[in-house]
Amino acid sequence: MRDISNPHDRFFRETFSRPDIAADFIANYLQPDTARQLDLDRLELQSESFVDDELRGRHADLLFSVGLVDGEHAWVYVLFEHKSYIDPMVTLQLLRYILRIWDREKRAAPEGGQPARSLRPIIPIVLYHGSRPWKSARRLSEIIDGPAELRAFGPELTPTLVDLSGYSESEIVGDVLLRVILLVMQSIRRRDLGQRLPSILSLLRSLAGQESALGCLQVVLKYVAVSSSSVSENELRQAMRAAQPEPGGDVMPTLVEQWLEQGRQEGRQEGRQEGRQEGRQEGRQEGLHAGLLNAIERLLEDRFGGAGKAAMAEIRSDQSLDRLYEILLHAGRAESIEAFRETLR
Repeated sequence: MRDISNPHDRFFRETFSRPDIAADFIANYLQPDTARQLDLDRLELQSESFVDDELRGRHADLLFSVGLVDGEHAWVYVLFEHKSYIDPMVTLQLLRYILRIWDREKRAAPEGGQPARSLRPIIPIVLYHGSRPWKSARRLSEIIDGPAELRAFGPELTPTLVDLSGYSESEIVGDVLLRVILLVMQSIRRRDLGQRLPSILSLLRSLAGQESALGCLQVVLKYVAVSSSSVSENELRQAMRAAQPEPGGDVMPTLVEQWLEQGRQEGRQEGRQEGRQEGRQEGRQEGLHAGLLNAIERLLEDRFGGAGKAAMAEIRSDQSLDRLYEILLHAGRAESIEAFRETLR
């Protein structure tokens, strides 16, 4: 899979690539008559992306193969519109991506075998999380000009549009993990994100102790760290306490906030010095890396004294950000230094 630098793109892929979360989303946001045709136990993520290179700054996509209740198969194609503004030509671009999927399907015929005589159906979904409601075209025919008699010759495409700006908090449905993910997506550009975050993350309490909740918390914190500057120290502490009422919970919010803020500030400084997007992104990554190592060391020392500080020798400085997030959360949850060391193996 291609390298991902856009934080919205990355968050979408890290969450919706999980079959359980994708299946929950499809079941709850497709029209019921459509969803009833799908056997979501046979949902499989495909590895390809079909988005044009020049549009990767505003689109991300995931393609799933899904079983049908009649035993056949279809495709579910989810296009994530992650810019804050709306592209009126998104249905045209979506049609282009769908044609690429069908072209790939035709080329996949076995060598020497019969060419495909039919194509799998494709169910397109557009997921939009901009701050303004979607008021652009919802179907392809709406962007074709001319007399009605001529527009009738154009192709039609009407994707399912999930416009998160139009949902109230109570209208965002699904299992806990999906609701947390969609609520964070919905709120990420809002100035009151810090006020909303404790309520959102408190949903994870019902999954306390489960690895799925730990992983979701890790991904959400990373997303907030690189995508928002509106979360105050007190709000972040409240959010962390709401999500993790476990050992280390009183210490962890302060330390997490420290590395979040350190990562933001160092990232901005690097970005100003470099004066380009690559510099800003690289700075954020380096700042988060240093902040995470510092937070892990302080948390281990606070919880386990000298034995905790000594454990830092086992944590290499070249660990990936994903792994350091895991180590930080394990440091806050482990009941003993021995239990923590087990997580490093």
